Amino acid sequence: MEVWETLAAIPPAYQRGVMALGTFDGLHLGHQQVIRRALAWAARESRPGLVVTFRNHPLSVLAPERAPRCIETAEARREVLERLGVDFLVELDFTRALASMTAGDFLRFLAETAAPQGLVVGENYSFGAGREGTPAYLREAAAHYGFRVEVCPLTVIDGQVVSSTRIRALLARGDLKTVNDLLGRPFAVSGEVQHGDARGHLLGFPTANLSLDRDRAMLPDGAYAVRARFKGHDRFGIANIGSNPTFDGKESRLEIHLFDYAGDLYGVRLKVVFIERLREERHFGSADELRRQLCDDERRARRIFHLQ
Repeated sequence: MEVWETLAAIPPAYQRGVMALGTFDGLHLGHQQVIRRALAWAARESRPGLVVTFRNHPLSVLAPERAPRCIETAEARREVLERLGVDFLVELDFTRALASMTAGDFLRFLAETAAPQGLVVGENYSFGAGREGTPAYLREAAAHYGFRVEVCPLTVIDGQVVSSTRIRALLARGDLKTVNDLLGRPFAVSGEVQHGDARGHLLGFPTANLSLDRDRAMLPDGAYAVRARFKGHDRFGIANIGSNPTFDGKESRLEIHLFDYAGDLYGVRLKVVFIERLREERHFGSADELRRQLCDDERRARRIFHLQ
């Protein structure tokens, strides 16, 4: 996938294409619908299909105190876009200068730099200073700038609109099943395995440890059934998010125990996919009590993965 940081960087060969426009901060099923429609339109007319989005959330500039935590990292978002079939991505920095552009100025800038033939947006898309640019505005103004426009209806599941705000709330509650349903994929965390306290080895449950990004929306502390991918291999296991209160831990992190695996993973890039929540994190009275609980967690997870 080719990635550009400005609209002006789009090569002439990829101009006059069809663009999916949006913040796409969660790349949930609603966002995916907008992107798929743009790609399908581009394919029908043998034009380039592009996704235009922001590297940072607009609120990080407009109202930093209200800026939401990201659902996906930049790296993970690119991976999802590639799986959707996106070949061309424009990741803009949302700046004060961009925020101050009127809706008309933004459309003029779009026409002068990329000259798209088609724009695809969601029903709740807005742009321009004061959010004056709405889908209705876009439809009225498009012909003047040489655009055609398609507006996608909001995606509704079980009577509720799929939104990034809703997904963040579900993550905070630990409703992993609904989160995964709305994302259209399992929630996952990636990182490089770091050295921990080695207590897992003493308990008979050696773990790979990952630090957690404080700027990312996260599941609540507790134990989970997970699938981990590294070096092209997949392994099942259990994972704990938390600070390990039994041993007076202070820093929250992700600890993963892989079933039937005894290799050294220090420094290895690990992707942890969360499949099901097993229980909340809690303090245990002794190491033996914790060990018994971990044995129970493993039995439950093995049943989930049909390994028993």
